[in-house]
This record gives sequence, C-alpha cells and structure tokens, in this order.
Amino acid sequence: MTLFSNSLHQISKKIIVGSLLCFGLSTALAAETTLQDLDFQRSPQGHALLLLEFSQPPVLPKAQEVAGSLELTFSNTRIQEELRNLYSTHDFATLVSSLSLDQEDDQALISLGIDKPYSYTLHQQATQLQIEIAEKPGQAKTETRNSGQRFQYSGEPMSLSYQDIPIRELLQELASFLDLNLVAGDSVQGNITLQLKEVPSDQALDLILTTQNLASRQVGNVLLVAPAEELVALEQQQFAARQSAQATQPLVDEFIRINFAKAEDLRNFIMGESETPSSNSSPTSPASLAAGLFNQGEQQESTTSGSNSRFLSDRGHLRFDNRTNQLYVRDTPEYVERVRTIVKTLDIPVDQIMIEARIVVARTGVSDELGVTWGASRTSNPSTSSFISERGRVGPGERTEFESTGSGQRGISLDFNPQAGIGFGFVNGNFLLDLELAALETENRSEIISQPKVITSDRNKAVIRSGEEIPYTSIDEDGVRTTNFRQAELRLEVTPQVVGDNQIFLTLQVNNDSMGEETLNAGPTINTNAVETQVLANNGETIVIGGIFTSQTLEAEAKTPLLGDIPLLGWLFRRSFQSQEKVELLIFITPRMLNNSLSQPLQSASD
Repeated sequence: MTLFSNSLHQISKKIIVGSLLCFGLSTALAAETTLQDLDFQRSPQGHALLLLEFSQPPVLPKAQEVAGSLELTFSNTRIQEELRNLYSTHDFATLVSSLSLDQEDDQALISLGIDKPYSYTLHQQATQLQIEIAEKPGQAKTETRNSGQRFQYSGEPMSLSYQDIPIRELLQELASFLDLNLVAGDSVQGNITLQLKEVPSDQALDLILTTQNLASRQVGNVLLVAPAEELVALEQQQFAARQSAQATQPLVDEFIRINFAKAEDLRNFIMGESETPSSNSSPTSPASLAAGLFNQGEQQESTTSGSNSRFLSDRGHLRFDNRTNQLYVRDTPEYVERVRTIVKTLDIPVDQIMIEARIVVARTGVSDELGVTWGASRTSNPSTSSFISERGRVGPGERTEFESTGSGQRGISLDFNPQAGIGFGFVNGNFLLDLELAALETENRSEIISQPKVITSDRNKAVIRSGEEIPYTSIDEDGVRTTNFRQAELRLEVTPQVVGDNQIFLTLQVNNDSMGEETLNAGPTINTNAVETQVLANNGETIVIGGIFTSQTLEAEAKTPLLGDIPLLGWLFRRSFQSQEKVELLIFITPRMLNNSLSQPLQSASD
C-alpha cells in the first residue's frame, strides 16, 4: 500500500511539472510580439517617418546611436520573414538613406542609415509605433507645419522617455523644465507613451499637445492647458465680457499736443479709412471741434462702429485742430492711453542731414608753334608811297591770322616778340622783304570749384541752385520775334534716407551748366555737366559719384607749295601748330547727420 501511494505521488508530480512547463511555454509564445507591417514616408516638414505595425502594443525599443546610423532593438519581438530585408530610401529625400530589418534570436533589430546630425521621436498609439527622424536643432531651426507657415523652435533641447505616463504628470515635468507655472483643466486626462531625444522643449510641448488634442496659452510665466475646443470657447467668453465692459465704461476727454508732426497726419494714421470729412462739417473747423467737446449727445451718436480703426472703441471719437496742432480724443481710459502711446511713438523729430557737393573742373592746355614765314611786296611809285605789308599765318583752330609786318620807305627792321617769334625785315625803295622765325610754346592751367550745400530732413527732397537765365530771340515762320530764356545754373537736388548703421542712402541729381557759343537764330548753347544717381554712404564720408575726362588734340601745318616739300630746306618754307587740351570733371558728395539732441518737445497742459 505504501509502495503504491509513493508511485502515485511520483506520477502526479510529473504530470504537474509537465503541465507547468506547457503553460509557461504557451504563455511565452503568447507574449511574443510580431512585426506585421511597415511603411516609410516623408512628412510635410521634410522629416522621415517610419510606421511599424505590431500584433499587440509593443514595448519601447532600446535605442543606440552608432556613427552614421540609429539602432533600435525590440526585445521578445519577431519580424515576419517577408519583411526582413535591406531597403533604400534615397527616393524620399530625407535624412534616412537606408533601412535594415533583421532577426537575432528573440530580438528584432531595425537599423536606419543617417548621414547628418539628427534628433528622433517615438510615438506609440495602440499597436502602431511611429518613429520620426528630423535634422538636429541648430542645424536647421525652421520647421514647416501642415498649414505651410514657417515656425522656428528655439527651446533648450531635452530628452524624454516614458511609457504609459499620465499626461498631467508629463505636463508638470515640462512646465518645471521650462520654468513656468502650470494650470491644467479637469478635462486634461489620459496617458501617453513617447521617447524624445535632443528635441527642443517648445517642440516637445507642441507634439504632446497635438497628439492629445490639447491647446495652450501662455500669459507671462503661466501656462494654461486645456482641450482646444474648451480654450476657444473660454476666449470667446472673455472677449464678450470685455466688449460688455467697454460698452458700459465711462468715457474720458483728452487733449494731446503735437510737437513735431502734423495733427492731421496723426489723425489719419490712427483712423485709417474710418472717417472722411463731409462737406457740411469739416473736422478742421472750430464748429466741429466745439460740437465734439460740448454736445455730448451728438458725440455719442457719431461713433466709429463699422470702421477700419483698431485704435479706438466703437464709441470713440478723434478730432484735430490745425491752429493749435492738437488732437482731441474721447474714449475709454484704455483706448485714450493707447492713442497717447501712438502719438508719443510717432511725434518725434526726424533726422536732419546736410549734403555738401564739390564740383571740380580742371583744365590743362599745351600748344607748340614752329616754322618760318616769308613775305615780299613791291610798289610801283616809290617816291610817294610808303610800305605797309601784312603777313598771314596759321593760328589756333585752323584760322588764318594777318598781322602788319612793316612800313616805311627804306631801311632794315629786327623784332623779338615772345608771342610771335623773331622777325627780320628789309625795305629798299619799292621793295619789301621780311622773314619770321616762329618757335612758340604755351601752357595754361585752370581749376573751377563749385561747392553747393543744402540741409533737409530724412526722406524729404531738397533743391538748391544758382545761375542765370540767358535771353535769346527767335523768329517764327510769320516773322514774329519772341524772346525766350534758357537756364544755365548750378543745381543740387537730393533726397536722403537714413537706413541705419550710421548710413545714408542718397538720390542725387547734380548739374553744373554754363553758357556756350552763340548761334545765328537758335540763341546760345548750354554747356552741360550733370550726374543723376543713387548711392549709399556712411555719415561724414566723402565719395566720388562721377567723373568725366576729355582730351582734345589739334594739329595744323602751312607751307609754300613745292618749296615746302624740299628735303632739309623745306623747313624754311613750312609753319606748324600743335595744341592739346585736357578737361577733367569730378563730383564729390559728403552727407552729414546733424545732432538733434537739443530739440526738446514743448510741454502741453495735458502733460
């Protein structure tokens, strides 16, 4: 009996051990996760998205960053045989160049080839795991949202790795990291699984709120989190409450003195297109201003409702007075203070700029004259006639000049003239013989400097000119004479614009005209030197904005036919003239900003 009971006990023990082994094996097989499908996409932001579909909610993988790749290891996970492969993802134009899936014992290995610095996020929803690969913050700070707008994440990078954590606890940790106070409504519920590494903190908050259909508003250092629809409804209620408070808030009157600008210009800026003066009541007239001050019943009826003005309430009014250059505003204290802030910002003195121009015209001329001139004459009555002889020679501009060479009845003359050369003459009765040797060199230099100056304010055109009106007479087809005038003046026209960094942008037109030669019927000609340009110059810097260089050479020769062509002796019967003239025009501009520190606004009674 005892032997039988012992045998029965051993058999039952083996059965129990076998049952436990079978149960453990079945439990292990049942707990194993299978990767059933995958999909690779490019997000609207240009990020790489890897979507993995499992047979049951997976456990977050172990991530390891290796040079040029990201290795993900899923424990107790099996990849279906047809998915084990090496994929090329170059066609998607993302940071991920390749994707590899492999199986090692009970571990699933996924490797993503990445060429550039990156950051990644993991997001689990039911049985799907989403892996997003983006360029590392600092390499490309701009992200593109689904709306197509550009958004820049600038928060401090942070790493988060949680599985099934309550959203309220996660928001509390984020607020602590951002050094913000957190207010979360009762509707903020649920859990979330995520793994973020080196992701900007504001991007992490955005991702968490988006996946949970939440929205946030930050006021100072307080972060309010609530469901998106509740937050929108709350803002609408607050807006309605503010509108109701404004409708019952008492109005105040305020006079604002304008110092540098025009009251009418500021009024037009504040009101925009909301009000246009009617023919019956002009806002500049004293009657309309008095009506706005004392006839409050009429004032309340004339509102800015439906206007484009954003600086006044629906019950607000704004008038201006040209005589005293003041604005009158009637509105709630909040909007009156807003108008005062706008006026204080805009009513400032503009920059004053002095523009100085220097126009330099330099002329240099050199002329050479060399040759021999012969002259001879004879008279038929030597007893009664004296000799008066003229000699012709070639002069500047190919003109023939005549000069007297000698007079008398008998004798010899010798003349030294620095402008004509050496002259020799012989007079005997009725015969005159003269000879002139010319060796002349002249040089002249001249310089004309014009220096106009003008002062103007920023972005305002200034013109300064000095010259003369030249009259001339013209005759039409009917023979009627008409006197007209032509301008020959020195003119500087400039529009400066201060562009910051102590630089000035100039739109310039400079003219330096003078009267030229007279014409027969068309009057005098005008010699024009002008430049029109746009330049950028530093404050106090002198720059050359234009220059013209002209050179003119003139050569002339006069000789006796046949005799002037004889070799060697021919120079006794030739005369040559050479001249060269150079003209150089340079225009210099120097802009200078004037100091406005002494300009102080007048204090009004309201101040």
